[in-house]
Amino acid sequence: VAARYTSSLADNERFILSTQKKKERLEAKGWQIETYNPQTEGLLKRCHEIANKAFVDAFCFQPIGWEDFRALYQPLLNKIDHRLVMLARSPEGDIAGFCLSYPDLKNISLKRFVLKTLAVDPKFANQGIGSWLSGEMHLQSHKLGFTGGGIHAYMWSDSYSQNISKHSANIIREYVLFEKDL
Repeated sequence: VAARYTSSLADNERFILSTQKKKERLEAKGWQIETYNPQTEGLLKRCHEIANKAFVDAFCFQPIGWEDFRALYQPLLNKIDHRLVMLARSPEGDIAGFCLSYPDLKNISLKRFVLKTLAVDPKFANQGIGSWLSGEMHLQSHKLGFTGGGIHAYMWSDSYSQNISKHSANIIREYVLFEKDL
């Protein structure tokens, strides 16, 4: 076994409640959350920069160039509701992190969403920004009709992201990556 991953299902109301204190603390300091606006110059490029920094220690992570990142994310952003992409903005106005979600298209009747990517610039790490972004995504998604909760997808078992949902989510899938010497 080279690595383990999980996907967890988090109840919206329970998850929102679990992040309330972080939300209040960050907002009191001047932090803001906004939804993605495709018209804002340089926004996707900033998300690329954050992702390359945030995932540098993730198992098997390989940074990708701007053009490859754009080719991967732009078609998805063109298809999903932009309210399912949220950005954390620091008191100084910097984009510090982002959260990208989309509807669980394989199980539409369950009214769930998939939290696909959550990344925070390491210079803003350990302030609760990832938890706060996730909580706001649950709130936004619930308002949009995704009342069945959110799937926190494909989290590497040795990553900090596991901590975000450990108190308010249940593992629904486990994945194992095997390796073999040839």
